[in-house]
Amino acid sequence: MTIRARTHPIPGWRVVGSVKQAANADTYRVADDRGNRAFLKVFRPDRIPEHRLGAGGKLLEVMILESLHHARIPSVIESGVLKGGQRPYLLTELIPGETLDHRLQREFALRTAPAKLLLEALLRVVAYLHGLDDPVVHNELVPSNVVLDGRDERPFLIDFGHARRISDGNPPHPSSIDPYYLPNECYEGGVSTTASDVFALGAIYFRTLFGMPPWDLRTTEPVRGDLRKALQNARSKPLAVPARTLGGEIDAHTLAAIKKALSLRPEDRFRDAGEFLGALAREPASDRSPVSGQPTGRTGTTGPTRTPQLEPLRPVAPLRLGFAAVGGMAELKRTLAEEVIGPLRDPGRYTKLGLGIPNGLLLYGPPGCGKTFLAERFGEELGYAFRKVTPADVASIYIHGTQERIASLFDRARKEAPCVLFLDEVDAMIPSREQSINHGYASEVNEWLAQMDECGRAGVFVLAASNQPERIDAAIRRSGRFDKIAYVGPPDQDARAAIFEIHLYGRPLDPAIDYDELAGLTKGRVGSDIKFLVDEAAREVLRTGDDVIRMEHLQSAIRRNGPSVGGEDLVRYERMHRKFERGRAGETPKRIGF
Repeated sequence: MTIRARTHPIPGWRVVGSVKQAANADTYRVADDRGNRAFLKVFRPDRIPEHRLGAGGKLLEVMILESLHHARIPSVIESGVLKGGQRPYLLTELIPGETLDHRLQREFALRTAPAKLLLEALLRVVAYLHGLDDPVVHNELVPSNVVLDGRDERPFLIDFGHARRISDGNPPHPSSIDPYYLPNECYEGGVSTTASDVFALGAIYFRTLFGMPPWDLRTTEPVRGDLRKALQNARSKPLAVPARTLGGEIDAHTLAAIKKALSLRPEDRFRDAGEFLGALAREPASDRSPVSGQPTGRTGTTGPTRTPQLEPLRPVAPLRLGFAAVGGMAELKRTLAEEVIGPLRDPGRYTKLGLGIPNGLLLYGPPGCGKTFLAERFGEELGYAFRKVTPADVASIYIHGTQERIASLFDRARKEAPCVLFLDEVDAMIPSREQSINHGYASEVNEWLAQMDECGRAGVFVLAASNQPERIDAAIRRSGRFDKIAYVGPPDQDARAAIFEIHLYGRPLDPAIDYDELAGLTKGRVGSDIKFLVDEAAREVLRTGDDVIRMEHLQSAIRRNGPSVGGEDLVRYERMHRKFERGRAGETPKRIGF
């Protein structure tokens, strides 16, 4: 029986929305009176097999999670039985962010350096499980069970429904688990060990780099019949590795470690996640777990194996996500962190002081200055679900069709709350009713006004970007709709240097590149100009047959290409900024942005 929204299935917590109804459990997002959110899992005891029960009939999933203490495993808030004494429940920390599966569906694959950093972070979590005195085997390591924390992009490991301690024995693996991430020994009810988790981790790494799991049969023809049987047949042939990735070259050391993790015989793999992590970090395998320091040759794991001698890894740059990926903009980022992100993350603290929770934010300024890029990084920094909306997404040729699409957009956002709705080119979606000659726009604007009124209370934050804010309907700019407005102007010296560094990252470079000098040569250029200059320099490298991008390539591109936004346009935007802000605040504020 599904629990309805706004009801209180357990004291102090109300249901905000349903997440998923599965065969033996239903999951929900819940919130308390202070705005704190959590994840509620309500089990169906009549559908839970006996092998998932521990001592006293308590669910193994609950027992295992309550015994774990790791920063990247959701902590248990409470567990018990719902009123009536029939349905057990588990209340855990809610992790803001998206699953790795969703990220890969959107981006296909990750760049080589971020993929390695992500996998190493995930390995540390699983190494903790494998390093316990009674090791825990997760048994369902798949991309949909890896949540990328929206606050720092590091992975959380979720869903311990099939997890087992080594001492709990080994039941057959359910057919519902994606077989692409299971080794052959798990298909026929064989023993699953820490080495079985290692295979799954290798498969996750493979998909993260190449956009598909190893031995992907979907690249040839549809599978008819038993997928597990078909995969077993496919795995009798050597693993085919794509010649290249979308995100850059993979060194031989990393590729050899992935192949070892995907070995078909358990004894040929790394014994546990700690050993896999050690190999990627260029550390020789040892008889001690890098997490617990305890011997790794334990009951339930495979015996010692010899790690091949591999080439050392090249150093990689740190992963830059959220505001860390935004060059410059120090004052704007600080303002957004203090006045927008802070209240949204910790609403209780602000409401105690009588401060309202912001409802929306409008970014405006010249084209090419990074408003859309900043909006996307804002979503990462905040950690909410992020939905980008363009004018085409809400346009309709039917009478009242656009209004219906707007209403549907907000209904979906409320179900996904907490959620950021990013309205790109918002002036085309909510034009001024005074300036428009099309009277049909009025009803559409009215729909936007109605939907945005205090939508922040429902967990929906509206973020918008515009090059022409004067064309947006004045009613939408008032408090209660767009509470905050920020001018995003051309980058200053420090910001230009950082933008050059961001766009040159991952390309073959001469170590003598001087970012400060490049910034000094590009005064008046916007962010999109700098990306274009870097691409032009790369094209010149191809034309000349050189092997790396040098200062002379970049200097030549700067000389050949002028700024896309002229000086007169910048003066006009500065004048618009002063007028626009004076009309809102009653005085000329301090300029924020670059």
